[in-house]
Amino acid sequence: MQKKLTTKLANPAAAALTALALLTIVFLLSARRPNPSLVSYGSSAATSHSSASTRDSRQGGSPESCDIFRGEWVPDDSGALPYYTNLSCPLIQEHQNCMKYGRPDRGFLQWRWRPAGCEMPRFDAEAFLDAVRGRSMAFVGDSLARNHMQSLMCLLTKVELPKDVSTTPNHLFRTMRYESYNFTLSVFWSPFLVVANQSSSSEESGRSLWNLYLDELDGAWTARIAAFDYVVLSASNWFHKPAVFHEAGRVAACHDCLLPGVPDLTRRYSLRMALRAALRFLITDDGNFNGTVVVRTESPMHFEGGEWDKGGDCRRKRPYKAGETRMTGWDLDFHTLQVEEFATAKAEAEARNGARLVLMDTTEAMLQRPDGHPSRYGHWPNENVTLYNDCVHWCLPGPVDAWNEMLQQMLFPRFYPVPRTRCSSRCFVPALSLLLVAALAASNVSYLTFPNRQHLPPLPWRNSSRSSRNEAPCDIFRGEWVPDPDAPYYTNDTCSVIHEHYDCMRFGKPDLGFLKWRWRPDGCDLPRLDPVRFLAVMRGKSMAFVGDSLARNHMQSLICLLTMVEKPTPNTPRDDGVYRFDKHNFTVANFWAPFLVRHEMIEDDGPAHTGLWNLYLDEPDATWASSVAAFDYIVVSASNWFYRPAMLYEAGTLVGCYYCLRPNVTDLTLNYALRMATRTALRFLCHGGVDDGHGGFRGTALEEFAAAEAAARAAGGVVRMMLMDTTEAMVLRADAHPSRYRGYTPEKHFHKYKDCVHWCLPGAIDAWNDMLLHMLTTGGSDDSYFILGS
Repeated sequence: MQKKLTTKLANPAAAALTALALLTIVFLLSARRPNPSLVSYGSSAATSHSSASTRDSRQGGSPESCDIFRGEWVPDDSGALPYYTNLSCPLIQEHQNCMKYGRPDRGFLQWRWRPAGCEMPRFDAEAFLDAVRGRSMAFVGDSLARNHMQSLMCLLTKVELPKDVSTTPNHLFRTMRYESYNFTLSVFWSPFLVVANQSSSSEESGRSLWNLYLDELDGAWTARIAAFDYVVLSASNWFHKPAVFHEAGRVAACHDCLLPGVPDLTRRYSLRMALRAALRFLITDDGNFNGTVVVRTESPMHFEGGEWDKGGDCRRKRPYKAGETRMTGWDLDFHTLQVEEFATAKAEAEARNGARLVLMDTTEAMLQRPDGHPSRYGHWPNENVTLYNDCVHWCLPGPVDAWNEMLQQMLFPRFYPVPRTRCSSRCFVPALSLLLVAALAASNVSYLTFPNRQHLPPLPWRNSSRSSRNEAPCDIFRGEWVPDPDAPYYTNDTCSVIHEHYDCMRFGKPDLGFLKWRWRPDGCDLPRLDPVRFLAVMRGKSMAFVGDSLARNHMQSLICLLTMVEKPTPNTPRDDGVYRFDKHNFTVANFWAPFLVRHEMIEDDGPAHTGLWNLYLDEPDATWASSVAAFDYIVVSASNWFYRPAMLYEAGTLVGCYYCLRPNVTDLTLNYALRMATRTALRFLCHGGVDDGHGGFRGTALEEFAAAEAAARAAGGVVRMMLMDTTEAMVLRADAHPSRYRGYTPEKHFHKYKDCVHWCLPGAIDAWNDMLLHMLTTGGSDDSYFILGS
């Protein structure tokens, strides 16, 4: 998919032909019951001690039918990855800072972990911090524990940078504090978990020999662990080192020590005994620990062509496919014993009613990622250092970020994986158009406080698709197109506001069969838009369409449908796009904001001959943002313009670009820009432009919606939201675009491509307004599950 996106950008005409995925969100003000299938993506979580204890008592938040640790890596086309870069996160260990040190390929960043049978929600930094407010978390282990913690800190930088409150200059022991959330993160260096010291070194072999005291835990972490709420425990790599094993004050055995008379019990024995001692300490009164223990399993190494000190390297550019590799050797041995020791400790903990234990079984997922290591890109090539190719740790950003997606799932069960729907790959087309319909009439609200506004009255309940409110709900967005001999309901003769680019009849489209279809949901019927009823519902109201030319396309469809009852003033196309239906005191307006956020062109031509743009992803475009207070409903759409090469700014800082071809600027893909711009628009609509310092919401388009809905709900039910998911319907209508039958005259300075982006008027797009009226007039129904309002 990434190759397709790049190809489309290199050829802007081809890019513009891409069929659009359409997703509409309706915001309303009165309180609604959240849809249980989406509440898992909410951006807030209960923070009381009692509720947290209830959450922690469960091993994980996933349904029993879904194991989040078994699955495959799939291409990420949503723009969520990477969550951060080395520019936006200053907390990355140098040796894992692959971007800084010139790793040339970025493909390893564009994969997400998908469990078998369900979907893994994106990491939500704001929700995570809300859930751990007033808590503390410790990472105990070797440098992979630090790798894990730094991934978490980088993910959280979208909300807040931590303050270093460490009490020691030793970089192996750091304590970081998130002041706004009273949340503390610490890392304790303890690669063996138990007391260990280096006993001797063989000059001939260059190997160190360690003394491991397998029944004496390392006080570096045990002395302070009781003060923490969560402990993430991991250890394995250092147990490959030659060592002498001490138990009960005497030498019991060794691993590869080559000492006469000392039995070799292998590295499996030492890891098992050290892990057993650590877990027993945490679950018994010895440790005085009463929180949650997360045991993370083996993180595989991927050396090829030799061992770590004999030229081994990891140069692969993509993950293994599911089933292409399997766990063997020491990976299998270490993983097996870790799972066994966890199960034994968990059973003992439950019998004692002590600490809660959860298993974070990341081994299979990471076994598939030989492409995610730093290799040689952990230092400058000309540095005078002796470093092996690193196939142990993980690049930041990189696949290790999935560990924290899993961690959020395990600790806070409301973030359960959502089972994958029947929607096929066609649902994930590159160009995403996100339509947001917001009813902004406000009275006594805490965020959206507009003067001189009347409260929006409850809309009458009506569901023409069901004869009884007690029947099962009907999803109006899943169905098929069926013949409609009565269509079309207007023409370019009866509607004079059609933009020439959508006026297919005028410009000679020879086949008019595309007009003779209507959308019919599965199991019910969707009435055509009733303009009398629509105008009656909208009497005294106003509606704005914000975005690019598809926003105008949608608005003109609505106006044309309403002209059957009343012609607007003016009754001609106009640049400012403001139309009034005087008899009903209803105003419709259009605001041009193709990126939704503030933008400026810095080059006329650019890498793709469509200009090069600066996009300020956290600043709403004032063209529309300054005017929302005047409207009752707002429809926001954006997608096509994000194909254009752009420099991406957040908080006034360049964080990356899309296809800018500039040296030392990370390419974050067009999906990242669209996601962040959409997030800014959602946040502005929900918070009325108030900046709470939390840096926005996280996730895919649905996650962005759910996060905004949850934030609005947390603010006191200010905004009520509904989801208008038109994607499946429009994917089926490849016949309804203007193609070559669109307005063009030679004096106009634009390239006439075949338009497979917009929709002919009249045409299939009229169904959007059928759906819109249905949603607005069934807004009071508790069983209309496409309404996601709070």
